[in-house]
Amino acid sequence: MTDAYPATLTRGFTATGDLLIDTRLRASQTTAAVGFHVLDSTGAPVARISLAATGKLAYTDGPNWIDGVPYTPNSWHRVTLLLHRSTGRYDLTFDGLPVASAAVGSTATPTLVRLNLPAGTPATFTADDVLVQPVSCSA
Repeated sequence: MTDAYPATLTRGFTATGDLLIDTRLRASQTTAAVGFHVLDSTGAPVARISLAATGKLAYTDGPNWIDGVPYTPNSWHRVTLLLHRSTGRYDLTFDGLPVASAAVGSTATPTLVRLNLPAGTPATFTADDVLVQPVSCSA
């Protein structure tokens, strides 16, 4: 089996309850999918975001990839996920605008964020100001 994402960077964290994950992402191209993934301790995807080769922000709704809004290459974009662990869903915003409320892939406890660069395609991908913090979602 060939790893589709041979260039990866991961950062672990301890999670309880709902989580806010916020970062700035920049891709220099729209010809290669570059990813920002939230994973559980087994490496199964909880939520995956991609600055996709379609030139759009893509995200997962359960196991399915959905094309979202266009992104501008060589520009910083703020991506925020609010993981609602009790409901198995997450809210996604892009540059401050709501994009989706989607189902998580794995309902296990998220423990990693991973940045992925594609195999075989030249790509430049930058992440900055990655924040993972617990949130109280009670009204």
